[in-house]
Amino acid sequence: MERYAKIQKLSMMMTSSNQA
Repeated sequence: MERYAKIQKLSMMMTSSNQA
């Protein structure tokens, strides 16, 4: 589950960058 959390964080960061 740790890996999933890491991917989710990365996904969130990527989405934030896209929105910005």
